[in-house]
Amino acid sequence: MSHDCGECPRLRVEVMRLGRLNEFLRRQVGQLLGGVRSAITFIANEQEEPSMPVRQLPGALHLRLTYVAEQAEGKNV
Repeated sequence: MSHDCGECPRLRVEVMRLGRLNEFLRRQVGQLLGGVRSAITFIANEQEEPSMPVRQLPGALHLRLTYVAEQAEGKNV
């Protein structure tokens, strides 16, 4: 057995797997952040120039955030 291994093939495979997982999670967090920022902008716009009665705002926001959450969970929306 050689002590001059260089890079263990199993370690290389694991590093590659973790790299792909990291990228996937970065995309998921980015999508969630985008959805939250969109909801924040929606609220701010509604406060400045309402496009609906105030009583409809919670329902509209609920639908937006539900959509974002379902996308993050991988549900077909």
